[in-house]
Amino acid sequence: MIVSLIPNCALAFVVDHLFHCELDGSGLSWEFAQMEYQNFSFVHGLAMLAFDVVLYGVLGYYLDQVMPREIGLARPWNFLCKRSKSKVIVKDGKKYDSKLGEEKQSSEMVKKGNFEAVSETLRRDVSSLKVRGLKKVFGNGKLAVDGTDMTMYSG
Repeated sequence: MIVSLIPNCALAFVVDHLFHCELDGSGLSWEFAQMEYQNFSFVHGLAMLAFDVVLYGVLGYYLDQVMPREIGLARPWNFLCKRSKSKVIVKDGKKYDSKLGEEKQSSEMVKKGNFEAVSETLRRDVSSLKVRGLKKVFGNGKLAVDGTDMTMYSG
């Protein structure tokens, strides 16, 4: 039964069971589908195939999120155990997801004159454009921008 975690093996067992039902001349019915042949039944095989679909779907999603790739950021290996930083903001009867979060405004950079201080009114405005983790690599492999975060406010 554990070998059935490999979809090819589960399918081979199901087809073998089906073959023996047809070989006996009885065909496959609900009665014969539940009958065990070599310690395996047709119904168990179908259940294992359905379990394989779910298992490999979840595994594929996890690996897609964790494995490094050229575009986007890979999540840490334990991202499923971490708490989400998103919160829902309701404004004018509409729900907005603030999953991008708020960037940390460095008071030293504002004092140096590199950035303009952002008022609380603008911070609460949900119609701002937020860019997180921007990365640009040219065709020759030259890295132009790596991990840039910015928020552009309206007005």
